Amino acid sequence: MAGHGIDALYGGITNGGIGVNHGRITQYFVEPGATPKERMETAWRCLRAGLRERAEQLLDEAVAQGHDSARLRYLRILAAVSHRATEELTDADWVRVREILAPPPAPGTDPEGFDTAVRAVHRLLTAAVSPQGGTAGSANGAAPEPVEPTAGTEAAALLAGLPDERRAEVEDHLRHVVRGIERDANDAEEEAAVHDRRFAHDRTRRVPLFFTADPLPPQPPEHNGDSGWLPNVASGWGLAASAFVGGLVLALVRLGEDGADSPDSPAPGNNWPTGSGTVQGSGFGDPGVSDAAAASPDTTGMIVLSVLLALGVVTATVAAARPMMRKRARTVRMRKWRAEPVAADGGTRAAEGFARLRLRRDTAARTRSPAGERPTADARRRDRFRQTVTDLVQARFTEHTPDDRSDRATDWMRDSAEQRRELVAELTYCFWRSGTPAGLDWLIQRRAADEAARWRAHGPAREPRWAPVVMQLGVGLLVLLLLLVVIPMAVVGHGQYALLTATLWTTAGFAVWEAVWKAVLAERLDERRKTYDEDRVVHAEWSRYLADHRPDDVQLADWLDLDQRHLLREVLREHEMEHRDIVFSFFVLEAAPDCVRARVMGGPVRYSSYLVKLFVLTTSGVWTSTWLMDFTTGDHTGRSDVVFRYDAISSAMLKTLGRTKGREDDAAASMDPDIAELEEMVKEYGPPGNDDRQDSPLPSEALRLVLDNRQFLDVFLEDYALLDSTTETPGELRELARETSGVSAGFRILAALATEGREWFDQRRRHSCAVFLGEPATTGTEPRARLPR
Repeated sequence: MAGHGIDALYGGITNGGIGVNHGRITQYFVEPGATPKERMETAWRCLRAGLRERAEQLLDEAVAQGHDSARLRYLRILAAVSHRATEELTDADWVRVREILAPPPAPGTDPEGFDTAVRAVHRLLTAAVSPQGGTAGSANGAAPEPVEPTAGTEAAALLAGLPDERRAEVEDHLRHVVRGIERDANDAEEEAAVHDRRFAHDRTRRVPLFFTADPLPPQPPEHNGDSGWLPNVASGWGLAASAFVGGLVLALVRLGEDGADSPDSPAPGNNWPTGSGTVQGSGFGDPGVSDAAAASPDTTGMIVLSVLLALGVVTATVAAARPMMRKRARTVRMRKWRAEPVAADGGTRAAEGFARLRLRRDTAARTRSPAGERPTADARRRDRFRQTVTDLVQARFTEHTPDDRSDRATDWMRDSAEQRRELVAELTYCFWRSGTPAGLDWLIQRRAADEAARWRAHGPAREPRWAPVVMQLGVGLLVLLLLLVVIPMAVVGHGQYALLTATLWTTAGFAVWEAVWKAVLAERLDERRKTYDEDRVVHAEWSRYLADHRPDDVQLADWLDLDQRHLLREVLREHEMEHRDIVFSFFVLEAAPDCVRARVMGGPVRYSSYLVKLFVLTTSGVWTSTWLMDFTTGDHTGRSDVVFRYDAISSAMLKTLGRTKGREDDAAASMDPDIAELEEMVKEYGPPGNDDRQDSPLPSEALRLVLDNRQFLDVFLEDYALLDSTTETPGELRELARETSGVSAGFRILAALATEGREWFDQRRRHSCAVFLGEPATTGTEPRARLPR
């Protein structure tokens, strides 16, 4: 959306990152009364996205409904072995596979290739579990006997006869099995195909759109609300003019009458008392002078002086009142939005962090009950929403920092501090109940761009320093006017008229003040309405753009799988290994720090950047490689390798681990006078940025591999803390996180290696062959480890 300067939400956000939940997408769910065909279609989508267990469940439901077809059988066998090596299949899996394939479909009319594909899978599995040399071990451990040495050749022939679409599906879902059989395949062709597919379908532009939340619609501007004591601006100006003219006329008339009635007057007319005598010459009340000549030069001068002083008062008041009223309007808005004081920018990271911690402390104190209970869920939710919006605003405003190495970079962040605080307060007030701060990113980007353009054109939006001075000048002119008009009236005995005149002029002053206030509010409302209309247009265009270009979850699963295949090939090429040197390999995935999370309902959590850990199990030991991978570009950096022997594995465990942020700010924080109280807050609510964990549907889990040198290899699982509430149960979420992260398969293999050693692979192959062929199984080769529920 280059036309409006809006970018997709993608990383770079501190304090735990951002979570996006596409709650309206239900591509992995079916209605309770769904037909078998609908369940098969949904199961196929699950398979393509790597949700094998969910696909199995849906297909079993279709079988329970009494459905039976070649396609159902084909999908069931794919779901049983999809993207799994033979070492990953348990005894129960082999029994399930044998039941699905018993007996294999006979050759016949098969236009769509489902039955032929099932026969090909049967021959591939037969070849895969046969020991090298085409033999299988007997139940009692005696010499192996030949087992169908032509199974691989038959499978290849069957695959060649399949329709292109069906052959591609079988080769994809049974790639680990096929690799085990055809280890001498042409790697160059596969590498070229992987590279082309990794960046197909405009990946670099579309991936960030998946991590961008659906934009929340802009809120229409609210009415000013502060009605005051005047209905509009015109009435204020009218009242001010009437009150001032009325007071001026009253003053001049009463003083003129007083001069005409005075017996000591040297001449008929108005006498203005002064400190040493009288000032003659108004002509008011002189019966011998016509109306045309009644106004003496002194009276005219007095009128002109009074009018000029009044105009000076009004001009000074209006000039000073507008900036002061704008400041008052901001104060009223902030009070309405119940904004909290935020420390000024420009401090250290530690100071900012502890300022936020104080804000959480103050918020908690206000929301506690008299009994000292902890803040309510709504209070914590609003506080988290405000913190996330603050991070987004900070990040988007920072993007507009001038590139030059001057003080303008510091000036920009300092000058925009007030605007950032107002924006955070407004968005929190209007949207916190939506629970999706990421949906405001488009609006924050617009506000940041508009403010940056205004700042570059006009400088900082500060109130003029001369406003208080001018206001004092206006007050001085008003006092002078009172000295020249009102006080003489009181001196000559017209106290009641002096009071009335002062009241009228005071009313005029308040009316001017209120008229300016109304004008400022009206201007603000007009600006808000104009901005709202523009926001609606941009929101509609951005929503359409996301709908048209955002990739679906299946496409992301394909890109992620291709990235893993590319990384595996890179490791093998660098260390001059071949697939034949690998006994087994698997990936485990973890969210990178401060990444953006996104998922569709029922699907796995996708990350804008991954920590990818590859375990390569060779004949002599284990090689682990870890990368930080940018999901948009597929670039991987920061690689670290760890190599160890099988007998170096001390234990493998899946357990709940506390993961808290380090206290890098301790040195700076030690100078804070409130450090003791802040540390108590940390103990009660957790460190800054981690308060999302208290409402997490799952505890933090990690796969931990312990080596004999006391070295730990940890992989943390998703706990869904940064994502919106979901209808899925904690058990379903836990199993989904384990399966899609690779921990389920990795834990079984690592636990088996920790207890059985390298020999487990050969034992397991013989055992799997026996179970698959229906022979009595050997003992001691089923993995002893089970994932905790």
